[in-house]
Amino acid sequence: MGSLREERAFWVHQIHSTLLNSIGAAILQSRVCEQAVRVGAPDCSGEIQRLQGILAELEATARALTAPRTPKRPGRIASEARRLIEAFRASHPGIELNADIPEADLGVPERVVEAACVVLQEALVNISRHAEARRVEVWLTIEEETILLRVRDDGCGFDPPKQAAGGRLAYGTHCGIRLMDEYAAMAGGRLEVGSARGRGTQVTLFIPVGEPASLLKNHS
Repeated sequence: MGSLREERAFWVHQIHSTLLNSIGAAILQSRVCEQAVRVGAPDCSGEIQRLQGILAELEATARALTAPRTPKRPGRIASEARRLIEAFRASHPGIELNADIPEADLGVPERVVEAACVVLQEALVNISRHAEARRVEVWLTIEEETILLRVRDDGCGFDPPKQAAGGRLAYGTHCGIRLMDEYAAMAGGRLEVGSARGRGTQVTLFIPVGEPASLLKNHS
């Protein structure tokens, strides 16, 4: 990812999916600390220590973003997807996440791995922030020589963006969807978002890859 557009998309994704989460948690915890001080709660020092922990994580995240970028390795799409899924399960134990991911990694280019990881991570971030979901399902496969990634939740849903001219999404203020759409386009694929209030959301990524379809058949 060397172009100015790709660099901008990378940094927007990093800020949206990492720094904003930590900043939001710190703001919420600071309010808890303020309330504890106001009422003279006996565990006030514990709440302050939790805030300090969140701020330390925020500092570590910011420092990590300044380190040299490590490109996603070609063909590591299944491994990267499992890593993101396990991280989500660890940080959101109250949400059931069922995943159908190939056992073997699929031989796809770095740009496809990057796009799939961004779409999966942004979809999970949006679920954790907005969906109020109890259950999430993730599928990753190749169908007819096309990478298919689908993330579905049973949350509150929303009014999804409309398809604009040329098949791109008219995403408006939906920052996460805009990022997913950008990465899908840069990898030569497309993004579809379906949702309805009270009926959950489904995000689907399609990226044509050609030859790797045979790899999935050989490993199944």
